[in-house]
Amino acid sequence: SWAKYAPPYLLKSLYRSGVEATVGFHENEVSILFCDIDGFREMCRDRSPKEVLTLLSLVHGEVSNAIEAQAGTLLEFVGDEVLAVFNAPNEVVDHEEHAVESATDVLERADRLGVRMRCGVHSGKVLVGNIGSQTRIKYGVLGDSVNVAARLKSLNSHFATCCLVSDESLEEADDLHKSYVARPVGNLVLKGRKSATKVWEVRARRQSSSQTLAKTYDAHRRAFELFIARRFGEARPLLAEVCRSLKGRMGSVDIPSQHLLHLCDKYLKEPPPAEWDGSESMSKK
Repeated sequence: SWAKYAPPYLLKSLYRSGVEATVGFHENEVSILFCDIDGFREMCRDRSPKEVLTLLSLVHGEVSNAIEAQAGTLLEFVGDEVLAVFNAPNEVVDHEEHAVESATDVLERADRLGVRMRCGVHSGKVLVGNIGSQTRIKYGVLGDSVNVAARLKSLNSHFATCCLVSDESLEEADDLHKSYVARPVGNLVLKGRKSATKVWEVRARRQSSSQTLAKTYDAHRRAFELFIARRFGEARPLLAEVCRSLKGRMGSVDIPSQHLLHLCDKYLKEPPPAEWDGSESMSKK
């Protein structure tokens, strides 16, 4: 039972990768997955401590299985939050695609438990290795890419989405739109950053979604391309149709398409300056 404190698969991975039990880092290109339970605080108010622990155990178990199934490394649990890395300590070819696939699997597994998750995925360089002191260490990751994944996870609450993924992850996933129902939500300047990140909502695998939903997300993607090209009059009717199509399905107004629709109306009345690149600043975490 003590092996559960340090999972054997992690110890074996560290051993095979030649990672010594000493404090130290090296730089590596990885994909980061952050996820947590949407509305966890409210959920706890209606449950006893025992019920909360039972729920967490079930959810964490399914999340762990989804990560391990895609060769990811689960680094830590923090309350209801889970942090995982792909391509460290073991090499994972096409780690970006593995991370996105793991995120969609997390959503499906949690949905079967009646739980809604928030996932954020980003790929980039990080410092990876052993963090701590000479007497106690843990294997982990540090760097801006970790912060970006965390910001994306939290932004799901702003857009009423479940899984937000950076372009750095999706541009490396082959045949993205043949594999996933996905759409861009914006070129966002995340808190603490100066440059914009193209952010995508990944809704589900195409094979497990209806054709209607997939076509709606494809229409949103075309509308976004027109929006960035400053063709607001052409983007507007497409976005209006997306809003109508998703309103009943999601139980409320579809925030990503509604937001772009409002911006189209704004820019049709008062065009943006010549240097406008479609980016938006997100002041909150």
